[in-house]
Amino acid sequence: MKKLIFVVIFGIYSITNAQIKIDYGVKTGLNYTVIGDLTISGGIAGFNEKVTSERGFGFHAGMYTQLNFSKLYIRPELVFTKTSSTYNHILSPASEFKLSTLEIPVLVGFKIIKPISVYIGPTFQYILNNEFSTLFDLNTEHDIVMGLNFGATVEYKKFGIDLRYSPGLSENLAVDTHFLHVDGFAYSINTRSDQIIFSFSYMLN
Repeated sequence: MKKLIFVVIFGIYSITNAQIKIDYGVKTGLNYTVIGDLTISGGIAGFNEKVTSERGFGFHAGMYTQLNFSKLYIRPELVFTKTSSTYNHILSPASEFKLSTLEIPVLVGFKIIKPISVYIGPTFQYILNNEFSTLFDLNTEHDIVMGLNFGATVEYKKFGIDLRYSPGLSENLAVDTHFLHVDGFAYSINTRSDQIIFSFSYMLN
């Protein structure tokens, strides 16, 4: 019985290792992002304004590991991302909100033909820092939020070009830490983002 168990375990181990090819590498690129609405309230006569942001460019850099199972693959990534959006409101036109996050996408992909694959998977975002118009930081309700990634990759030898869409799934408010700022108004931003991400990757192994 012990011999049989050993043979089965060894067989599974051998088959698994024969079928899985592990790649790893680095990646970098651009993010085209819109962040949620800015709400301003308080001041004279109960002022209240909700402002939609304008898309802005950011960047990302990180690393990945890819477990290849013939046509299918699993690809976890670790990526530092810095994004920004601009708000044009009555109190201060062109106010910029910058957000720095550490993201962990976990992607499941399918290789359609040799150079092209498509994928989908969740991404977990840890908020490192934010900055609003270089004046003050906002306090986020949650440090960890969730999003979704889906897109396509084209590979050539060790190089890859990736285009993905990443909508945020978690509502998360960032509010003025003092609630009413020095100008007498309270600021809050919904940090839920909507991103178009373009990446270059290079396989190291």
